[in-house]
Parts: sequence; structure tokens; C-alpha cells
Amino acid sequence: MRPDPKIRLPKTPNPKPRTPNSPLRPRTKTPDPRSENPDPRTQTPDPISIWHASRFPAPPRLKLLAVSDLHFSLGQFDWLVQEAPRYDAVIIAGDLLDIAGHLDLDSQIVVVAKYLRTLGSRTRLLVCSGNHDGDERDAH
Repeated sequence: MRPDPKIRLPKTPNPKPRTPNSPLRPRTKTPDPRSENPDPRTQTPDPISIWHASRFPAPPRLKLLAVSDLHFSLGQFDWLVQEAPRYDAVIIAGDLLDIAGHLDLDSQIVVVAKYLRTLGSRTRLLVCSGNHDGDERDAH
């Protein structure tokens, strides 16, 4: 890919380095290897002129809220519902239920499903199950 000859960054003067026990001296200019060969097909492109902010605008920023290990803590679910609209997406990375809790899993599933529907109506929602969320082996 060839650099766009119309886009060039302004040249800035070289800073004057300080060396110990010596006055300020201008930096010696190193020869540009591209100036020896005027053929543009064989020149090494200047990386600064290839990548320029005006040619490649910054990608849009995405605000994510990632949580895990809620373990059927309703206070944490309430907080999550309250904070969710401030984010582009909410990620719940497992352990929504509590298999060792005081409430049976079927009841926990009903409550958590309502929370998930509420969260899904307020922002994008990504959820995965964890080892405390049970599976068909836990159903008796």
C-alpha cells in the first residue's frame, strides 16, 4: 500500500538533547535513505504518513459491565438492573444461582429469569452459566 502523498504530518524541529557536562548541542541530522533513490516504487514508506488519524478515525467506544458470581444475591441483581442502562452491554459470566442456598433451584430460576428479562429490556445482555447454576444432573 502506498502512502497518500497529500497527507503529510508537519515537520517538527528536533529537540536539543542535554548531555552531562556539556552545553546544549543540536542533534546531528541523519541522512534519509529514501532521498538517495528518487524512484517512489522502491522507497520505504514513512509509517507516520501511512497511518494518520484523519484517514483512520477512532473506532466507537463500547461501555461494558461485566459481573460474575452473583449467587442469587438479590441486592446485587437490583444494583445490576439499576446500573445496566448506563452501559452498552451487560455481561453476566456465570453463577447466577446458588445450589447451596436456602431456596430450591426451580424457585431461583423463576426469579433470575425475571431479572434477566428486565435487564434485557434495558440494555444488551450476554449471559453464560457457571458451575453453581445446575444442570440436568442436579435435577432430582
